[in-house]
Amino acid sequence: MLSATGTCFVITKDNVTLNLNGHSITYATAPQTKPVFGIAALTCTEADATAGFCGGTFNSPTIFGPPATPGSDPPSMIKQGAGAFGSSDAIRIGSTSAGVCNGGTFHEPTTMVTHPDTTVIGNSNHKAAASIHFHFC
Repeated sequence: MLSATGTCFVITKDNVTLNLNGHSITYATAPQTKPVFGIAALTCTEADATAGFCGGTFNSPTIFGPPATPGSDPPSMIKQGAGAFGSSDAIRIGSTSAGVCNGGTFHEPTTMVTHPDTTVIGNSNHKAAASIHFHFC
């Protein structure tokens, strides 16, 4: 398991493959004042981008979240920590610029996105959307 007080993974290059391979990541483990993400690929002109966690091009990213192996391994999970700020998506891939994020792929939709308080999932006015968000790609 990997955890981060803010964003866990940032994609800033083309053709990146991230395979969770049955592992879990937890983002936003400490209180945040702006959105953070489990996995992010954002241009720095995005409203929710943070300097040092944005930029580059990220055409054709591939994210794998293999399901559970029957009888043994749990599925890959992207968990939102209790410190999440509104709109802190599990996966946020977005650009306000043309040509930097074409062709994204997400495999194995059984990968789970969770939050410690299930009443806030999907309510970006409180904690976070806890979703997969492709923005202008």
